[in-house]
Amino acid sequence: MGSRYDALRSDLAEMGYKEALSVESAPLVARMLSDLCGYQEECVDTKTTLRSTIQELQEKESLAESYRRENAKAVAEVNRLHATILQLKEKHADKVKGLEDRLREAEECKKKYEFVKADCLNRITELEKTSQLKSEKILQLQSALSTQAIVHGIELSHFLPRNHGPAGARAGPSAVTHDAEEIDILRMADTRIHQLQRERRELKESLYQSKASIDLLHQRIESRDAEIERLTRILREGIPPDALQTECSCGRKSQAKPAEPGEKKASVDVPDATAHPRPAASRQPPKQVRKVNFGHLHRKSTDPRARDVRPAKTKRPAGATKDADDHQSRGDSVDEQIKKLQDEKQKLQERVKELASSERQLLLEIQGLLAKDRGQSSSSDSSAELRALQRERDHYKNELMQLHQTLKSGNLRPKPVPAAGSDGASQT
Repeated sequence: MGSRYDALRSDLAEMGYKEALSVESAPLVARMLSDLCGYQEECVDTKTTLRSTIQELQEKESLAESYRRENAKAVAEVNRLHATILQLKEKHADKVKGLEDRLREAEECKKKYEFVKADCLNRITELEKTSQLKSEKILQLQSALSTQAIVHGIELSHFLPRNHGPAGARAGPSAVTHDAEEIDILRMADTRIHQLQRERRELKESLYQSKASIDLLHQRIESRDAEIERLTRILREGIPPDALQTECSCGRKSQAKPAEPGEKKASVDVPDATAHPRPAASRQPPKQVRKVNFGHLHRKSTDPRARDVRPAKTKRPAGATKDADDHQSRGDSVDEQIKKLQDEKQKLQERVKELASSERQLLLEIQGLLAKDRGQSSSSDSSAELRALQRERDHYKNELMQLHQTLKSGNLRPKPVPAAGSDGASQT
């Protein structure tokens, strides 16, 4: 016990505790000293561990900060890529839509071109058939006239090139000399047929225009007749009481001013034939209004005995009757022009019938020429056909000259139509 006390006392002295210590409290102090030393060692150990953990935490925080920066960069890059993807998607959708529209238009154009192609193929086949028929007819006429030329010893001149056939084909039998006069006649006949058809179309168009102008004139005449009837009804029956009531109601609303003795009193005018009736709200009230007895005016408008009582107011009906007479005279002139147009229309129809009959005869002649065989045609028949074709050509030439002269002189042109239309426009 003494050794322990001495050791404890020396330890306390080393630590700087020099106070007095009793023997009874020595075990307690020894125990507390041992606990204090243990706690001190533990505190040192905890400090070292805490310092190491703080250092590790700082290292991890620096790593986490670098990872955060990289993560932020990655998120920004992802957002940018997402925006670009959306833009590219919209552009792709627009391109797909435009390509679909172009594909639809291309399909429509393809259908149209297929239809046009089929039509062109049909026309080509028809033209090939007609050209084959014409070439056969030309060969028939050339052979017929060549035999006639050989018999009479006539030297033929060629105006058209010969048909040598396709390249590389074998040479057939020696072709007979051709006569270009018959080919020229056929060509003239074809051109004449086309000219007559064109003239026929022009005459039909002129007839259609004359019909349209006649219908327009009929409509204008009907409108004028209706206007004349309206004016005559107004002159016969007077002004309707509704118009008088509206005028008087407007006059009541306005303030009446005293009239001077030298001034004339306001009178009701007859409405114009071409003016449209205005509503009562849009009319301006007159400056000087006199009082009107509605019953007296109504009796005047309905009673035929009390119409022409005041001779001072007969000037406007006389002017209106003059206008009606002018309208009637103009209507008579329009009727005369319509009759003239109808006569010209009948003449044009007769002329069209004559041209159609002549065209039909020419077609029959050409068909008759096409129907004859090559071997059956003799020199006399070919010469007779040649003379007949020459006469037909001269006849059509004379008709063409006459038709051109009549067209230049203006007999077939419906010239009064624009004049009548302008008169009607000025009258209306």
